[in-house]
Amino acid sequence: MKYSTLALLFLAGVSSGQQQKHLTVVPLNGAWSSTLTANDIERVGRYPSTIRLNGGIEVKTYVCRSSNGKRMCDGYTILRADTAIYHEDTGEIEANGSVSISPLLHDPARR
Repeated sequence: MKYSTLALLFLAGVSSGQQQKHLTVVPLNGAWSSTLTANDIERVGRYPSTIRLNGGIEVKTYVCRSSNGKRMCDGYTILRADTAIYHEDTGEIEANGSVSISPLLHDPARR
């Protein structure tokens, strides 16, 4: 009994310690970049393609604006979901499961 409990605790630690993958992508129109984070990332086809994301998803997208002819990217939004598909041709995201979006967060380092 003692060994089965230890084995179960070990397996639980291994499954919860999975390393997340990260990928920075730019949609075909090149307007902004996004950082994709998930337990599993799979690119389907060649660029521009769709990217499938599974588990612990976070998509961080910079928000840019023009000021006096200069482009300023001083904030970002964060989307979290269980699964998602990112479309590189448009930058659109199809998110499923428990989905949340953080509003514009200003990054003081980018000002």
